[in-house]
Amino acid sequence: MAAHWLIPVSALKKIGLFEKDLFPFWGQDDDWCNRARYHGFKIGIVPEAKAVHDRAKRTEPLERTVERNYRIGSLVRLCDINRPLWERFIFVCLFTVVKAAKYRSLLPFKHFRSIIRSLPAVRTHRSASRRIVMR
Repeated sequence: MAAHWLIPVSALKKIGLFEKDLFPFWGQDDDWCNRARYHGFKIGIVPEAKAVHDRAKRTEPLERTVERNYRIGSLVRLCDINRPLWERFIFVCLFTVVKAAKYRSLLPFKHFRSIIRSLPAVRTHRSASRRIVMR
């Protein structure tokens, strides 16, 4: 369990579902929220709601942490249709250097190559996200 959502059917019809091709494990929720904001929906949080997530109790290898925090985070930023792609790309380039320093690893540079290879899919996703999915 990662989140509890209350989504109006009208929002699903306009925005669509989670993107599973670019974000098979993580990042789907951030991407969906970016698309929702683009289409004029507001995102709210119910502070009184309670849920349990066991991630804090787990440890993961550095490779997985870098993939989740850097690679997926970069793809979410690139797919954000609320900002120009060139701006997001410059951010991701800088983000790569910062994350490499933070993790004291070259893994972000390895993932940067896969992000570059994903750019055609990112462009397609950004374009599709601007359209209303269903009427």
